[in-house]
Amino acid sequence: MASLLYAECLLATISAGLDPSISFIHEPEKHRFSLPLDIKDIYSPLLVANPAFTIYKRVRDRARNYFREVRIRGKRGVYLNGYGRRLVMKTYMDYLAKEATFLGRRMSIRSHIYWECRRLREHFLGESEYVTFRLG
Repeated sequence: MASLLYAECLLATISAGLDPSISFIHEPEKHRFSLPLDIKDIYSPLLVANPAFTIYKRVRDRARNYFREVRIRGKRGVYLNGYGRRLVMKTYMDYLAKEATFLGRRMSIRSHIYWECRRLREHFLGESEYVTFRLG
């Protein structure tokens, strides 16, 4: 789910007209954009940890229906099967669609991610003061 959130944040930074290679927290690397990682960290507790716990609670007794054990080069691993992938995607999309209120605006979490990037751009251009989105 972290990679799904990273992709969402990358799309949001590009759509806002920001350069995804700039960074505040993460060290820039050659094959990875840093700004989406910085934005992802804001939303990770809500869009990675919470859905993971929700999925765990839902499937803990029948996990074999959603996971497939494999052995590659003598090492054991676990992969999601088709049912597991669908469950992860549905849960993640449900969390993205949940609504939150920030600065008097009530919108979906997905919209908040895009709005956060637009507000960052406005701050860089000197149009407005930046106030970060905080959960809770």
